[in-house]
Amino acid sequence: MWITRRTDYAARAVLALCVAPPDELLTVEDIAHRTATPVSVTKQVMNQLRVSGLVHSERGPSGGYRLEGAPGAWTDGSARRIDAPTTANRQSDRR
Repeated sequence: MWITRRTDYAARAVLALCVAPPDELLTVEDIAHRTATPVSVTKQVMNQLRVSGLVHSERGPSGGYRLEGAPGAWTDGSARRIDAPTTANRQSDRR
């Protein structure tokens, strides 16, 4: 199965959040550094993950991202949502 580069970056970001301590918030720059991805793309990917409900964001100087729920609670359905928000939004607009 082929995946897009953006999905690869999103999966890397999710993995970085999985291995981070649960009480630690990671900034976009931290995630980009840990996953060796461009910061500009990481910003877009993290926004997409936030909209899809996979990550939680907190604003402010000490803000950042963390997983929504425990890493052990994720299923393959959760992983499929990494690249699905734009598709899901387009389908819901047609109804």
